[in-house]
Amino acid sequence: SFGAPWMAPILKPMLSYFDYHEEFEYSDDELRRDAKNGKRYIISVQPHGVISFVGLCSWVRAPSDFRRINTAVARVLLAFPILKHVMGIFGLTDASAGNIKRILKKSGVEGSVVL
Repeated sequence: SFGAPWMAPILKPMLSYFDYHEEFEYSDDELRRDAKNGKRYIISVQPHGVISFVGLCSWVRAPSDFRRINTAVARVLLAFPILKHVMGIFGLTDASAGNIKRILKKSGVEGSVVL
């Protein structure tokens, strides 16, 4: 699931609320090129916990094609009624080892994950 990308512009105030800043060692174009060539990424963000608010901010700020990269969270978030629907707009995925391995087998940017 890739969530509700149309919500990203509405959620931009999250970036100010969490005082969000990001620094990458590579550009968006490099990631797109690498993904097209079969390279996968595990994108680590800090701080992270049961749910990574930094990962959610990253989703809000990301170019639309990068919103297909899921943020891995604790399985309980995906099972708890109401919470799974509210947080589901971000395209969350289970952080279990088996699921991460399954994601990394995909092609394109969908073969990457945010932890």
